[in-house]
Amino acid sequence: MGASYEFMVLLDSGADISAIPQHMAELLNLDLNHEKEDAFGIGGKVPAIPTSMNIEISKKHERYSFKIPVKVILDGYDFPPLIGRAVFFDKFEITFKQSDKKVILKYKSQQ
Repeated sequence: MGASYEFMVLLDSGADISAIPQHMAELLNLDLNHEKEDAFGIGGKVPAIPTSMNIEISKKHERYSFKIPVKVILDGYDFPPLIGRAVFFDKFEITFKQSDKKVILKYKSQQ
């Protein structure tokens, strides 16, 4: 088993896919041998490489691991990792409690 890292991420319900900066992808040793493509977001169009990564969500006795698609944003853009809807939102029932400044994740058991 390789090294693991712990990150705070932003859960982005407006994003189709997750996104991380290039320096993080290099730290995680992600496969960046894919063709560049454009990624579009609030900042406009940026160059990106599509790949995937393993993530783990854990709290107390609960732990869930799975692979998500991710776009690695190139050219030195620095931003917190964004978790988009693809795969992640299929794994959990997600409740945003804005007035309490909370997000509740309830794992959907596989059927």
